[in-house]
Amino acid sequence: YEVESINTQKKYILFASKDANLIKKNFNILSSLQSSSFPKPLFIGEDKEKGIFYFLTDCFEVRPLNEDELKNLSLKDFFILMLNLIMALKELHSKGYVLTSLRPQIISMNKPVKILELTYCLKENETLKEPLYFEGYTAPELQKKDEVIDRRADIYSLGALIHLYFLKEKVSIEEGFNPFFRKI
Repeated sequence: YEVESINTQKKYILFASKDANLIKKNFNILSSLQSSSFPKPLFIGEDKEKGIFYFLTDCFEVRPLNEDELKNLSLKDFFILMLNLIMALKELHSKGYVLTSLRPQIISMNKPVKILELTYCLKENETLKEPLYFEGYTAPELQKKDEVIDRRADIYSLGALIHLYFLKEKVSIEEGFNPFFRKI
């Protein structure tokens, strides 16, 4: 969500949900990270009238990446993006978390590059309660309930972004990364 500031006329990212535990979890994870590759949470609150919990971040005027933009980045910009994502994931993994949902739509191309969403973030070695699936980006183990999750799921998603950039198509469930390896 975006909300416009009355004082500055800037739009800030607002995370909102009816699930108080999800909002608190995301707020706490983001608060623990020292990387500029993630939004910094400013405050947490509740809108009792709407029955939602929320927190506001320091991000404003963000521009989420879309698949077509990713496919058309210059090689230099793509490598800068990948290095930023690797550093962000390194920070997240060092805190014992796995993102599980890396895909273009949660990446901001503003400088610095930011990962905007931690909704599906799990503790490493946590058991997945419900399957996750983001077409073309989700590691196979995330697509099954009761799987133990580790950082390899995020590495798979990085590979899926590389696949999309070089082959201009998403990874398919049936073929996996085989088309990529056939081309190189």
